[in-house]
Amino acid sequence: MAYKKSYLEHFILANKFYNIFETAVPLPAVYTEARSKLREAYVKKYNTSMSSLFDEAPDYLTGPNNVYLLSNFPSSNFPEVSFVDFNDNNWKLTNLNKKSYPLDDNGQLMHVHVSGGINFYKIKRPTTVPAEKICAEPKYIMDLILQNIRTDRTLWGSDKYRILSYGEPSSTGQFKDALGRTWLTSYWMIDFNDEVVIMYILPLPNGPAILSTRQDSADLQDYEWDLRKTCDHIFAAYDGTFEEWNNFIALKKYIPDFFKDLHFEWKSEAQSFSFSCEPMSINAGAEVFEWANDSGMFLAPTWYKQNNKLEYGIRKVVLNMDQRGKGYVILYRNIKPDPKLGSNAMENWNDLMTEKFPFDGTPAISVKDNSGSVGAIIKAKQPDADTLHSLYMSMDNPQNEENLSQRLDALRQGLTINR
Repeated sequence: MAYKKSYLEHFILANKFYNIFETAVPLPAVYTEARSKLREAYVKKYNTSMSSLFDEAPDYLTGPNNVYLLSNFPSSNFPEVSFVDFNDNNWKLTNLNKKSYPLDDNGQLMHVHVSGGINFYKIKRPTTVPAEKICAEPKYIMDLILQNIRTDRTLWGSDKYRILSYGEPSSTGQFKDALGRTWLTSYWMIDFNDEVVIMYILPLPNGPAILSTRQDSADLQDYEWDLRKTCDHIFAAYDGTFEEWNNFIALKKYIPDFFKDLHFEWKSEAQSFSFSCEPMSINAGAEVFEWANDSGMFLAPTWYKQNNKLEYGIRKVVLNMDQRGKGYVILYRNIKPDPKLGSNAMENWNDLMTEKFPFDGTPAISVKDNSGSVGAIIKAKQPDADTLHSLYMSMDNPQNEENLSQRLDALRQGLTINR
């Protein structure tokens, strides 16, 4: 007879679940057989109990507790996670306070440790590392983390020795989350202390997002459940230079289901690119900006409501002329705010409805900052009274107001929004 009582919890929820596990194994039985049956029964109970824990939490995407979440989106290339705020029981999006570590060749490693022993990482691809290697080679990714963030092994009581590699993973696989994104899974068995390192890798245009934890090997299946549920709640932007986007599109097996109709093509000689993903498309050439290989595109997919129906798609597009931010374009899907978001949100919406500056098509130049900007409201082919698309362009050292207007007009001619 086995009996265990405990509180089960998940770091993205505010509630806990009081759990009692009780089972019996027929005897006589050899130890390994009895242990295997006990573990099998416990895993089944754990999965059922954790599902009940989430069932008792506020409804994720329906109901009154998701207003703040549906008005938010990833604002940087570091992954964020949706969670239940302990104070008001509303679903919200984190703003994790990350640490950054520079890598060779203009790369970067970012890291956040959260409760439950879970680690979030984001790797910005070093320019000399191929896209396939940075996104799909677990040993390289793990070694990169260990060689930049210190992990020690303790021997003989207090002597510490730095670990620089775990070698090749013990096993690898794939997992498709609730959003249709393919994560690469890897496991390293750490024999000297009977632990396991679990890593989930999400390939992205400029380098992967990563979830990882190191736990007792007996708890592998428990943390697999926890990490997979976390993957379902990860909000990740798709960001990269034009050259990186070309390379990512070529890795078709990593394109998520919500980008199934995604098209991107960068033509360096013509200084032009084309992008489409329902319900929008953009074609822009040198008449808009002097695009280059290191020009960038940032896509922020998220949940939102369209015609009062829940959808998952691109909420924001940012196009950067270069990595210094000397010129950029922001295309944003504005949704009529819920009254719960306050009067400021509604006032901003009303300003968009009346196409107030800076979205009235009037260019503005700041002599002091040596910069210029111009914006407009873009009409969709199938308009919705609760949705507006705003377009904003900014650049340094503009020639004059007329030139800004010409650039915006060129951009608008190549821009289509179906709904």
